[in-house]
Amino acid sequence: MATLRIGFIGAGNMAQAFAKGLIAAGVAKPQGIVVSSPKVDQHLLDQMAAIGCGTTYNNREAASFSDVVVMAVKPAVIPRVLHDLQPCVTPARPLVTSVALGVTLATMEANLPPESRVMRIMPNTPALVQLGASVFCRGAHATDEDVQTTRRVYLAIEALADGGVRMGLPRPLSLKLAAQTVMGAAKMVLETGKHPGQLKDEVCSPGGCTIQGVAALERGGLRAAFISAVHDATVKSIETSGK
Repeated sequence: MATLRIGFIGAGNMAQAFAKGLIAAGVAKPQGIVVSSPKVDQHLLDQMAAIGCGTTYNNREAASFSDVVVMAVKPAVIPRVLHDLQPCVTPARPLVTSVALGVTLATMEANLPPESRVMRIMPNTPALVQLGASVFCRGAHATDEDVQTTRRVYLAIEALADGGVRMGLPRPLSLKLAAQTVMGAAKMVLETGKHPGQLKDEVCSPGGCTIQGVAALERGGLRAAFISAVHDATVKSIETSGK
């Protein structure tokens, strides 16, 4: 698995987070990763090249190189890009995965040759520091080996867990994902040196689900509640100590 060849279609924040995480974890070597993106995204390709990855403007070139292809482009263009990759995809290789919101397994399979092996994954950017949390599901032709590959490639607190249960996740899985998400986010702040607001902005696509969740937290007064909790606990501590 250390020699796994991975192709990223798209070079944005999620692709960069995963590429760096995979290299740090020893799952893939920099020369074992090829990233494709249009010329307009040359600055993103340059960032990938800076960590040793191969780059190309040709999606088919990236797919032909790879054992695993990661679709990391906007959901609206996934069908077109998958259709373009058809000449490079067979039941034997590569395994085609998607991290795009709302792109179903049925959509992936409909735009690839018959019996293509596909997986759908919903990850988060703490994969950069090897503390990502991902949920994935397999397509009709994905194998048990594909599942194990996905577990290795995508290293998969009560209120968050309740939200996951509400949306259909088993409670043990929901709790694990919630805890891993919080731990990963904290490590992202510590290890990247970026302001939490910047990290938040990097994953909030216009009109996307993440900014929708942020808006819900703001409506619920989460920020004010945390500030008040620190204030009240400090006041109580001072009162108790008699200072």
